Amino acid sequence: MKVKVTVDFRERHKTLKLAFPAGAKQTISKIPFGIITRENGLGEEPCGSWIASGNLCIANDGKYGYDTTDAQKKAEELNFELRVLMDSFHDGKLPERQSCLKCDGKHIVITAVKQAEDSEETVVRLCEMDGREEQVSVEVFGKTIKTTVAHNEIKTLKTDGTEVNLIEW
Repeated sequence: MKVKVTVDFRERHKTLKLAFPAGAKQTISKIPFGIITRENGLGEEPCGSWIASGNLCIANDGKYGYDTTDAQKKAEELNFELRVLMDSFHDGKLPERQSCLKCDGKHIVITAVKQAEDSEETVVRLCEMDGREEQVSVEVFGKTIKTTVAHNEIKTLKTDGTEVNLIEW
């Protein structure tokens, strides 16, 4: 399969990054006067006009560089942006604007935040995206949840720390 992309990118002081799962342990890339093979997961790397990893090869006529870390998490964040559902006007307890969510997990994506149906607690769904168990601390509306998320686990918790089962039928 061949995909040709032309981007007319007019943003200032911004970087456009294409992210995709390569599914390989190494990346081969063009460098001046030769090629180089590098292990994946080392972060941002310079390269020449092409890279190849697994069954994927990308030829590039723009700026040259690639990053083989966190591609899946970045894709989830890009494709499933935060969605806000507005309720009718009412005298709520919270200010008009407030930072309400913070997560220190390097490989954790928060996929849902909602009020519990059976209490005043908030429900948070976490998803581990890199195949690694991780200790995580999540702050939601001033309450802190500390937990361990296993590799590739989807974990749903109330802000009081209890785990809930939100299997959707």
